[in-house]
Amino acid sequence: MMDEAVSFVSSRISASPKLAIICGSGMMSAFENDAIHTQIDLRETPGMPAPTLNGHVPHILQVNIGNVPTLIFGGRCHLYEGFSTLEICKQIDLIAALGIKNVIQTNAVGGIAENLRIGDIVLVDDVIDFTFNSVVLNTTSVIDHFWFHELMLTFRSRRARFRSGTYAQVLGPNYETAAEIGMLKTIGADCVGMSTAIEAKHARGKGLSQLILSLVTNVHSVSLETPVQHTDVIAESRNAAKQMREVIGRAALLLEIP
Repeated sequence: MMDEAVSFVSSRISASPKLAIICGSGMMSAFENDAIHTQIDLRETPGMPAPTLNGHVPHILQVNIGNVPTLIFGGRCHLYEGFSTLEICKQIDLIAALGIKNVIQTNAVGGIAENLRIGDIVLVDDVIDFTFNSVVLNTTSVIDHFWFHELMLTFRSRRARFRSGTYAQVLGPNYETAAEIGMLKTIGADCVGMSTAIEAKHARGKGLSQLILSLVTNVHSVSLETPVQHTDVIAESRNAAKQMREVIGRAALLLEIP
């Protein structure tokens, strides 16, 4: 079935993509000003599950990020929606099967570290998977260290709301209790969400170079008193669309440097 998906997508794109981007909640809005060369409906793509959650768009777009031909996946599937681990990893399987070597995963997160504020972007240095659903048995590092450090250097001299940190994935869809946040902080998590770690391990198992960009859409010191809603997450993602697009543009630019 993956061969059919590859043929379906390949027949509709006009260039060989060098980069794939997977969008978290509301993050497709970061690319609304990019010229779309191709739009593919995941619901029509053989063997591919399609996102159903609000803020996740069931489309693949072909654009250029700078001079880098790019496929943008407008959303993802989640375990708490009833999708299996294998289904969740299908987008990564398709990216690898298309011959794309570089992937940027984005997501919306709750900030745990004291220095994080709403609107900050966390460049993830490692992941913790509390779903225990990974299909990869041995992955020592999920991110591309060279790409990671070069992007950090790019923003170090600027007053950007840009940090590095460790990301924890929980099952969801519920948000965390105070005790759970305390536990996550104790074990070294800087932010928490409901996706990505599983796919990140799978991507590295496939040999892909990978970055993970997490947008802080709520901070737990506040959300414990005022419960966060999914609509709030989407709204904050859209508010930060320009900043996220800038960071992704810088990351793509690094792929153009020999």
